[in-house]
Amino acid sequence: MSAATEKRVCSSQNCEKECSANLACPKCAQLGMPAAYFCSQQCFKANYNTHKQVHALAKQIIAAQG
Repeated sequence: MSAATEKRVCSSQNCEKECSANLACPKCAQLGMPAAYFCSQQCFKANYNTHKQVHALAKQIIAAQG
């Protein structure tokens, strides 16, 4: 399946809605991580406190790799 036809599922907990490519977490992209996609801005905001823990782990890994 190509990236253009790939169906993405919302990264929020307990949400299985499809999401568009333009609702990706910008911090994940900034950190060079695989993108986390969300079905809506509301889902992104509701899940961000949990999701940002992934950013903290990524920063630790990046720092350890120096």
